[in-house]
Amino acid sequence: MLDTQHPLLVIGGGNMAQAMISGWLNSGFITAEALCVVDRHPECIEAMQKQWGFAVADAMDAFKDRAFAMVMLAVKPQIVSQVLPELTEHFASANPLITSVAAGVPIAVYEKGSWPDAAVCRIMPNTPAAVGEGMSMAAYNAHCTEAHKSLVQSACESFGAYTQVDEDDLHTGTAVAGSGPAYIFYLMEQLISCAMSEGLDEAQARLLVTQTVKGAASFAQASDLPISQLRKNVTSPNGTTQAGLEQLMCADLEQILQRTIRAAKTRSEELAA
Repeated sequence: MLDTQHPLLVIGGGNMAQAMISGWLNSGFITAEALCVVDRHPECIEAMQKQWGFAVADAMDAFKDRAFAMVMLAVKPQIVSQVLPELTEHFASANPLITSVAAGVPIAVYEKGSWPDAAVCRIMPNTPAAVGEGMSMAAYNAHCTEAHKSLVQSACESFGAYTQVDEDDLHTGTAVAGSGPAYIFYLMEQLISCAMSEGLDEAQARLLVTQTVKGAASFAQASDLPISQLRKNVTSPNGTTQAGLEQLMCADLEQILQRTIRAAKTRSEELAA
């Protein structure tokens, strides 16, 4: 847990930052008094700030006198290199752990743009962190200690599940888990639309789809059976599920998903180049 003696600075107040902040505050990982957020447009996080009471500013120098234990960069990948000089100017003397959720930006960029021997960690969470159901992957540089890794693990597990990976594997992890909620939401959109076209009202369709997706995921996590076997257990010969699945399989869903993951992974690699 972080407290006023070991505060946390978040740079960027967008959707991913807000999801993590919600998870941290709701779980008790950090107190509002120990949290500071910098965003050039602080109004984007105004509602959350009013609810919890943490400090918000539009520039880092507002917090230059704080000795942060960890700094979280939650900015767009394209502006990371612009943020690092200011971060170094104000906070290098405190030597905080640098963590970042910027997709595709390699650890080497942070090492080059910050102070010597800086401890750097890349994290790829996803937006279900906002409700305590996130999935986070983390990769570390050689200067990260076991204490650093334990801190990151606690931060991630406060809003979901965590695993440590090699940095190169973050590209695939980003494509699967970082972007994954969007794929699932798109599928849910289509299922809801189909249910409504077959006569259900929107509220009924949304309930059926969201609870079915939630239940299937929980069932898969609770079971030791392969996912393929769970699917087969639902699919009675010549039944309704088989009739529907045959249409999905005819559409070559496997190839569509492979192209989807490859496209997202390639984009992550392009951002790292």
